[in-house]
Amino acid sequence: MSEESHQIPTETTARRGFLAWLTVGLTALIGLAVSVGPIGVLLHPLLGRRAGRPGDGWRLVGPVGQFPIGGPPTRIVIREDRTDGWLSRPGTPVGPVVVQRLSEDAFRVFSGICPHLGCSVGVQNGEPPYLCPCHRSRFTAMGVPLDTTDGEPNPAPRPLDQLEWRVERGKLNVNWVRYRPGTADQVPIA
Repeated sequence: MSEESHQIPTETTARRGFLAWLTVGLTALIGLAVSVGPIGVLLHPLLGRRAGRPGDGWRLVGPVGQFPIGGPPTRIVIREDRTDGWLSRPGTPVGPVVVQRLSEDAFRVFSGICPHLGCSVGVQNGEPPYLCPCHRSRFTAMGVPLDTTDGEPNPAPRPLDQLEWRVERGKLNVNWVRYRPGTADQVPIA
């Protein structure tokens, strides 16, 4: 009995293998090309750069007209619309500032955060205008620490943090910076 060889010719096998790999490769390439757009849309809120991100610093406080010349200090909480991933949060508090208008084109702006432990500084009528209720720290109109209401030394390690300001189109803006509380030096924190 003789054995017959039933092998397919090599040329046909090579062509079929090549066509199979070509089909798989083209399918993968088309699938990748089609998925780039939707993946980019999904990842943009996480990876895209947006205006008003925390590193920008300058924040709108309000119209200049709301601060009377020579009037008492006004405490305002800066707010902004924030987007975190896909979540939008309108009116999110950024931080408090204390504003006093000195003249037509001059302001004194302090952070409303006490340099002692980071409590919120309040504004009161009379002298001294700034008071931190946490440890009864008091500050002059220039932000200089005074003895506490009990006559004890002020626990704040430095004066109130003064912030840069500018007026653009009749609106007061401040360069918002949060400083580390409890240190003698102004150390910005993110």
